[in-house]
Amino acid sequence: MSDMSKASKQNEAILDAAIRVFMRYGIRRTTMADIAGEAGLARQTLYTVFSNKEEVFCAAIRYSSDRSLSAILEGWRNAAGLGDKLDIYFQHAIIASHAIIRATPDAADMIGGYNEAGKAEIAKAQTRKKEAIAGILAPHEARIAKADMSIDQFADFIQNASMGIRDSARDEKQLKSLLAALKTAALSVVGEGPD
Repeated sequence: MSDMSKASKQNEAILDAAIRVFMRYGIRRTTMADIAGEAGLARQTLYTVFSNKEEVFCAAIRYSSDRSLSAILEGWRNAAGLGDKLDIYFQHAIIASHAIIRATPDAADMIGGYNEAGKAEIAKAQTRKKEAIAGILAPHEARIAKADMSIDQFADFIQNASMGIRDSARDEKQLKSLLAALKTAALSVVGEGPD
């Protein structure tokens, strides 16, 4: 294994550990010693990779977001149409995070960004996901334009509406029901809804 590959594996192990600890204790209460311990490293080793908790936090957001987006894009490769692609997006970007938030009260800090640097990372991640949604909407540009929207506006609407639903749904059953309604509305705009 190359040094680069070892470093990458070590970073992944650190970030996986950091996410677990952030979810368990919350961002504020987590220390670098907690992260190092969870990763099975000496604290000094952690400091050779990340200079402080904020740096670990931002890297953990990027890492988590990249994994989610990769799963979405992978799922889209075999999806039949826009409805299936929206289901895949909702599953990986919305339903999965809803389950985490409900299971771990301190997860809201991680998903919400906690501080300015974290919020900036979340904003970048959301921009990448919105761009991905815009990509699956591109074949429907003419229909979306007839609804008096641009692809970017419609992608932004789908993304923000689904996150709003995630944050307000009282349970998974309601979440899935509301996401199904959002999907039906989106499909009707592009002419793929039920006749």
